[in-house]
Amino acid sequence: MALEIRQLRYVVEVADQQNFSRAAERLGIAQPALSQQVLKVERELGYDLFLRHPRGALVTSAGKAFVDDARVAVAAFDEAMGRAGRRGRGETGQLTVGFTAAAATELMPLVLGAFAERYLDVDLRLRESTYADPSGGLASRSTDVAFVRPPLQTTGLWLEPLTEEPRVIALPESHRLAQRETVSVEEILDEPLVANPGAGDEWERFWLLTDFRDGRPPSIAAHAETYEAELQIVASGRAVSVTCGASAEYYARPGIAFVPITDIPPSQAVLAYHAGESEPLVQNFVRLAIEVRDRHRTEAGGR
Repeated sequence: MALEIRQLRYVVEVADQQNFSRAAERLGIAQPALSQQVLKVERELGYDLFLRHPRGALVTSAGKAFVDDARVAVAAFDEAMGRAGRRGRGETGQLTVGFTAAAATELMPLVLGAFAERYLDVDLRLRESTYADPSGGLASRSTDVAFVRPPLQTTGLWLEPLTEEPRVIALPESHRLAQRETVSVEEILDEPLVANPGAGDEWERFWLLTDFRDGRPPSIAAHAETYEAELQIVASGRAVSVTCGASAEYYARPGIAFVPITDIPPSQAVLAYHAGESEPLVQNFVRLAIEVRDRHRTEAGGR
């Protein structure tokens, strides 16, 4: 007969309590049933584990080694079950969060901080993507969830909106429009722009203002694979760049002016993940991100 973990647990409890009745009460079973199960173990082993007497039970010298081993086995089983339960609830494991620079602005650090505080045993890792991968690593599945900005060409993603800002034009401070409070799209269509190679047709269509050009191609003066490179190009005076409104706050620097474009749709920062994702770690992260977003909106609305 193969011994079961519950039988080992019974043996350990009787040894600890030195009494079948007290052990049965702690285990939540009837005392006769406990006695029967311990007897089955003893018959399987071929020797007595306990010396029974009217006031209780003492571990025999032959049974001591078995009880010690049973205690280790029960503890190991409980620890394994605990780890499996925590993993199944998304409380342990590794989560890789991707992001693109212009999407990692206001809410991302708040979400990461709240998640790290609530899920202390999760190994939270960050991975930044260049313009060559606007999906923030989701396309290659090198990340589990990502802070990104649409449009994305990667299919099969769910997008949870986080923030929305107007698109702005990033200009050298010496530019003729740099001191303006706002500009219209018509005023900037002939400006030399920074393009992002590898980002995809939909991305370029959105950020190069293709829909407003009546078929005229944009004037591309430079290419940048990263957001930092793009801003350096603008600061040098070689080109201008259409970017998101959050950049004015989070990437402001000497030499660059950010001017809102008044008559085009805004840009969204979103939390993206694969559709139908069932991994508890990802689900917990998304739920917490929504909590942080909603709380932030409420607090902002109250100011």
